[in-house]
Amino acid sequence: MCIKWLLLKTSTQNQLSNRQPFVCSFSLFSPNLNHKLFMRIKLLTILSVALLFTACKKEDGKAHIIVNVKSGSAPIPNVYVSLLTDEHRIYWSADSVSAKADNNGRLQFDVVPGKTYYLSHQSYKWTLDPANGSYMLIGKFDSQHDIDYSPAQTPPGTVGGNKYQDINVDGAVNPWDLVLKISAPAAGKTLNVDFPMVVKHP
Repeated sequence: MCIKWLLLKTSTQNQLSNRQPFVCSFSLFSPNLNHKLFMRIKLLTILSVALLFTACKKEDGKAHIIVNVKSGSAPIPNVYVSLLTDEHRIYWSADSVSAKADNNGRLQFDVVPGKTYYLSHQSYKWTLDPANGSYMLIGKFDSQHDIDYSPAQTPPGTVGGNKYQDINVDGAVNPWDLVLKISAPAAGKTLNVDFPMVVKHP
C-alpha cells in the first residue's frame, strides 16, 4: 500500500514538473503599452488645460471695452465716461455706469457680448468730436404736440422726423448729447475704441 501511494505521488510530481510555465503576454510594463498610455494621458492633459484656459478667458460670459479718451493724439486723463444703453439713456441715472480715465486716458467697461452701447461724456469744457459722434435716436415725432413737449432739437423737429435723446436733461439736444455708438465684442474678447474729444469752452 505504501509503495502504491509513493508511486502515485511520484507520477503526479513528474506530470506537474513537465508542464510548461504559463507566461502572460500582456504586461503593464510593456514598452509599446507604456508609450500609448503616455500619449493618451498627454492628450487628455492638453485638452483639459485648453478647456480651463477657455473658461477663464470667457470670465462668466463677459466682454470688455477699453476706451482711449484723447484730444487729437494726446490722452485726456481723469475724465468720466458714461456707458449708456437703449434701456438707460440718461447719463446721471441710477442705472448708468461711469468710469474714470487713468493718467493715460484709458478706462474699461465689462459688458454683455454683442449688445449695443453708447459712450457719453458730460463736461462744460469738453464734448465728443462731432465728426465721430452722433445723437441717440429714440423714435419719430408723431405730431406737433409731441414736438412742442419734447426737448428742443437741432435742427428743429418736424412731424415724422427723427427724435433724439436729451442725455443730460438740459431741455435741448445739442453737442453735449453726442454719443459714440459701439457694439460689444464676443464673450472673452476685448474691443479698443478711441473717444475723441474737442474743447467746447476753453
